[in-house]
This record gives sequence, structure tokens and C-alpha cells, in this order.
Amino acid sequence: MSESHEAKPARIHPYSAGLLIVIDNVFFGSNLMTLGLATPAMAALAFAVTGTGVFLTQRFLVGEEAGPSLARGFVLGTLAGVPTSLFGTGAGMALLARSGISRLVGK
Repeated sequence: MSESHEAKPARIHPYSAGLLIVIDNVFFGSNLMTLGLATPAMAALAFAVTGTGVFLTQRFLVGEEAGPSLARGFVLGTLAGVPTSLFGTGAGMALLARSGISRLVGK
């Protein structure tokens, strides 16, 4: 007997993509007040907060296994940790559009 395993498309929950956008702008927008002196700390914090939030969202809201959730958290955390808000925001907007923002607004 052959069982067919249908591969599910890789899905980033809209909350994960939204978290990337918010954290990226909050951390690097506030970094302007320090004239860039806090960039290394802001990058590390943005990575940690985004990575943890994405992991928890993917693990418990989407119901993914720990491995894929951790991988998505690492990738999105890395995008948030890039010390410019333009990169993370652009990537986050693309992910948000791809993940189906209509699920959040109830359509």
C-alpha cells in the first residue's frame, strides 16, 4: 500500500509577519535617539524578541512541530536583527501579504 503524503505549503502566520514589522520599526526607530550607538544591542534584542515571538506563534497558534517553528523564528529573527528598519519591514510586508492578511480581518 502506498500512502500519499501531501506536503503542506510553508506558512508564516500573519501574527509572525506583523511581529517582524513592529519589532523592526520599534527597535531601529528608537535607535535613532541614540544616534546609532545602541545598534549592536538593538540588533541582538530585535533578533531575540522576534525569534521568540515567531517561535511561540508558529508552535502554538499554527501547531507546527518545534523544529520548523524554531527555524522560522531564527530566520525572521535574523531579518529583524539586520540594523535597518527598511529590510525587515519590506520582508515583513511581503510575508504578511503572502500569509493572507484577510485571515486577520475576518474575510
